[in-house]
Amino acid sequence: MNHEDTYKEIFDVVEDARDPSGISPTARGLAPGYDLTKSALGKPLIWYEMSGTPMPMTWDVYLSPDGSMYIQALCPACIARGRQPDHCGLTIRSQAKPFSFDPRAEVPPFPGMSRDDMYRPRKSGPPAAKTGLLTIEKTIACTWEEDGTARRSFGLARCNWKVQVKNNVAKDVR
Repeated sequence: MNHEDTYKEIFDVVEDARDPSGISPTARGLAPGYDLTKSALGKPLIWYEMSGTPMPMTWDVYLSPDGSMYIQALCPACIARGRQPDHCGLTIRSQAKPFSFDPRAEVPPFPGMSRDDMYRPRKSGPPAAKTGLLTIEKTIACTWEEDGTARRSFGLARCNWKVQVKNNVAKDVR
């Protein structure tokens, strides 16, 4: 993967774009509105059920400059508790939690869905069956503290979301 293309995609190298805030018509700088996830290898749709309620999630899989892969995801338990997305992001690195991702593989039907359901168009992105196949070998868990002030230490107030992911289906582990 050519990371120079990613750099040029994110930054306006010439720095002659107009001020994105609109405050100063003469100010120039970085251009707004770039898709920062465009360089992802894929965006697999992950099926997760929280207390019986389906919570499909889209995770982003990236390639690091050293050739390893990593996943950017949001913890659904933290989101359900009302946390802001910038305080529940998770990075899953292939060195720590080995995983396999095939962006061209067909995703098997999710629980309770038929093959036809998997090929139905979604509001955004390709049909679920065409999002790429992801399996993570080890259990993954949220590392965020439930109490934002971190008054308790040693992980005693940590979010309890812990799952195993196989063929794009995340199942709780207790």
